[in-house]
Amino acid sequence: MNSFSFRQETQQAFRELIQDPENITPVKQEPLALFDQLHTPTESIAMRMEAMEKLFLEKEEYNQLLDVQWHYFSELTAFGTEEDRQDYLDNEQEKLESLTYPEAAENLLIY
Repeated sequence: MNSFSFRQETQQAFRELIQDPENITPVKQEPLALFDQLHTPTESIAMRMEAMEKLFLEKEEYNQLLDVQWHYFSELTAFGTEEDRQDYLDNEQEKLESLTYPEAAENLLIY
């Protein structure tokens, strides 16, 4: 798989996660995790913004949550440090894992 198609596959996975957070699976998370490992935090945020641009073009109605997320990414890109971006990505991964494996998140709360 070339890097362009991998980027497109990852963008599609991100769009699916945004559009359907109730059905998060490890298969949907895998491309994001791999992309983040192979790229800098700035590149990972840029990929997510590109994925969101496509969603904006596809949507016929305004989506406030999407808009807020877009503006957050814009601010993070413009004013955040690489560490800030990595913190976001780490937090996103933790949230996705807790949605995928809720029992693991519950265990973390117990201890």
